[in-house]
Amino acid sequence: MGIVIEKFQNEGWSLHTYTTAGPSTIMGYSVNHYLLFEREKSE
Repeated sequence: MGIVIEKFQNEGWSLHTYTTAGPSTIMGYSVNHYLLFEREKSE
């Protein structure tokens, strides 16, 4: 995953990460990680 992140950042993308936790029906809490890449429009 680190190689993919580095590749996108070198191409001008910004990476934002989000972590959420919520109840799970099996073992207490589940944790989800989300990655959002965004880049400003070039005109």
